Amino acid sequence: DYYRVPWHIQKEVFSIFPHLLQTSLNDSLNSEIMEILPSFVQSKLNLFIKRKLLSSVPMFMGAHEQCVNALADSLQEAVFPPGMDICIQGEVGGEMYFVVNG
Repeated sequence: DYYRVPWHIQKEVFSIFPHLLQTSLNDSLNSEIMEILPSFVQSKLNLFIKRKLLSSVPMFMGAHEQCVNALADSLQEAVFPPGMDICIQGEVGGEMYFVVNG
C-alpha cells in the first residue's frame, strides 16, 4: 500500500511469478527471480527444487525424508559448455551429476 499501486497492476505483477516459476526454474531467469526474493524464501524454494529433482531419480524414490533433505542440502549447481566431457567411462568418480538440461 506504500506506493498505492492499483490492484489491477498488482494482480498483473503477481500473475507473472507463477508463470516464471513454471517455465524458468532451470534457466537464466532463475537467478533473477531468486535475487529479488528474501533469503528465507530463496532457501525454501531451493530446497523444494532440489527435493523435486531427487524425487524423480529412481535410486532415491522411497528414501527417508531426512536423507533426501541432506542430499538436497549438499547439491550444487554446475554449468558446463556444450561438448565438454563431464565424466569419462572407466574413470573413478568422486561426484554425482544430474543432467537437468542439455
